Amino acid sequence: MHGNGNASKTILMALLLATGCTRAGPPGAGQNPDAGSPPDKELGAFEPVRGTTYLRVAPIRPSGRDGKSYSWNLSSSGHDSFATCNYVFLDLNTETFVRLLPTNAWRVVSRTELPETNPGASDPPSTSWFLYEIVKADTNGDRVLSHEDRSTLALSNAAGGDYTELIADADEVHTKVMKDPSTLLVIYRKDGKSRLARIDLKARQVVNTSELPSFGPDVR
Repeated sequence: MHGNGNASKTILMALLLATGCTRAGPPGAGQNPDAGSPPDKELGAFEPVRGTTYLRVAPIRPSGRDGKSYSWNLSSSGHDSFATCNYVFLDLNTETFVRLLPTNAWRVVSRTELPETNPGASDPPSTSWFLYEIVKADTNGDRVLSHEDRSTLALSNAAGGDYTELIADADEVHTKVMKDPSTLLVIYRKDGKSRLARIDLKARQVVNTSELPSFGPDVR
C-alpha cells in the first residue's frame, strides 16, 4: 500500500512540474515590476556648476514623443509647463555620478544656487550649495504636481551630496535671501501663518523659526 502511494505522489509531482502547476510564490516574486514599462523620462544636458571646473549637473525630465520635455501632468489635461523630476551630478575628476533624490516620482519646482549672484557679475562666487523646492504629492487635488501644491525646502552641497530636508509642507515660499555667507533667511507660509526661518547652511539645519508680525487684518 505504501509503495503504491509513493508511486502515485511521484507521478502527480511529475505531472505538476510538466504543466507548470506548482504552488506560486507571492505576487511579483522574482519579477521586475518595471519590466515592459517604457521609459517616460529623459536625462537633460549637463551644465557646469558655477565656479567649478569639475562638476556638472543635469535634469531628469518627463519626455514627450517628439523628444520635448513637458510638465508632469497627472491627468493629461493639457498643462505643459516646464518640469524637472530630479538632478544628476557628474564629478569629472572621479567620473562618478550622484542622483539627488531617491525617486524620480517627485517634482523640483525651483533650484537656487547659493550664494546667489547678480546676472552679469564679473566675478561671481563659486556655488557652495543648491536650495530646492520639491513637491512630493498632489496636495490640492488638481492632479498636477506644481507650485500650487505644498512643498519641501531642501539643501545639497555643490556636488549633489549631503541632501537635507529643512522645511516640510510649506504652502508657499515667499522669499529666500542670504543674510551672510553661511546664513539663509526664508519667509514662507504654513498652516495659515507666515514664518521666518533662519538656516545655518554649513550645519544644514534650521536654527530658528518665528512668526511674522501682523501687517493688518486684510493681509494674510
